[in-house]
Amino acid sequence: MRNQVPAPPLRDITIGHFSLHNAYTCYREEGTNDWQLLFHDSGKGIFHHPDGDVEVNEGDCYLLPPRVAHDYGIPEEGGAWASYWVHFLPRSNWLPYLQWSEIRSGLLYLKIDDIDIRKKITDLFKQCIELVNDQQLYAMELAMTRLEEMLIRIAQVNNSLEITGLDHRIISAVKYIQENYGKGINLSLLAARARLSEASFCRLFKKEMGKSPINYLEHIRISHACHFLSSTTYSVKDITALLGFSAESYFCARFKKYNHMTPVEYRSKALPLDNSLDY
Repeated sequence: MRNQVPAPPLRDITIGHFSLHNAYTCYREEGTNDWQLLFHDSGKGIFHHPDGDVEVNEGDCYLLPPRVAHDYGIPEEGGAWASYWVHFLPRSNWLPYLQWSEIRSGLLYLKIDDIDIRKKITDLFKQCIELVNDQQLYAMELAMTRLEEMLIRIAQVNNSLEITGLDHRIISAVKYIQENYGKGINLSLLAARARLSEASFCRLFKKEMGKSPINYLEHIRISHACHFLSSTTYSVKDITALLGFSAESYFCARFKKYNHMTPVEYRSKALPLDNSLDY
């Protein structure tokens, strides 16, 4: 049985670099309450997954959303793996940058072949690490700005939805959800916009996106909720209204399903920024 590795404290950003050797494995059965990005530096790693293991090689980026299991480390044959990593709570306008493809269920992946872009991302990681350790006023805001640039540059590699091969009706639906998540969106509205029956739209959306349209909408709303709870003083009632949920009790129930804690508990765990730990 693998030993559980503690999750980092819930903060806007915790960032660093690891160099793994021998048979080390990072295992968190229930994942974390934030997002984690891993950017390959050198060596070879492996992600263990019920649907099949995935090797980590040069130019690979992996993104782990909240509550997705973490199970990665050195292959059984040994070796070494070095990687930049960051745990973060995305700002609300970052969510379009996080729409990567799934290589396995819940595990998002992108490969960067361009050497110059890899170098730029490496430089941004280094700058971000320095800023998080800086004690000057607004250094953390600058660190978040560097992280945002990093995610944008990776998103540029991922490119726009239009060239991913997705059906144009699904592209339109995804953009509508991302831009109008706080409004009264329902399946009937989305299907009508796509000029499909509800059943046909659901089948097509799940085929293209890997989840139902309502699950996708809820994922977007809960991601925004995490941002509001950790970065603003909005009340739970206000957040409920901003996200388009019909009732505060329903929002709290759905939030707990995703995060295994209530919104109030989540907010209480959002600690001041710090980079004293390695994860």
